Amino acid sequence: MTTTEIESTVDLLGTPLSADEAELLDLHRRLTDLAARDLAPTTATAVAGALTQLTLAVNALAITY
Repeated sequence: MTTTEIESTVDLLGTPLSADEAELLDLHRRLTDLAARDLAPTTATAVAGALTQLTLAVNALAITY
């Protein structure tokens, strides 16, 4: 099992992710990928704001860091 597979199924403490937590992690990864693109300035700002809030959620749940 790769690190990515482990990160996708358990939190930082090794506890299996719930369906909601797995969805949050997927959204975080997708939004991170979107933020890395060359977006229009207003879009980039909105994506960065959304990513900030989502990052707070996944960090608080110890899903990723």
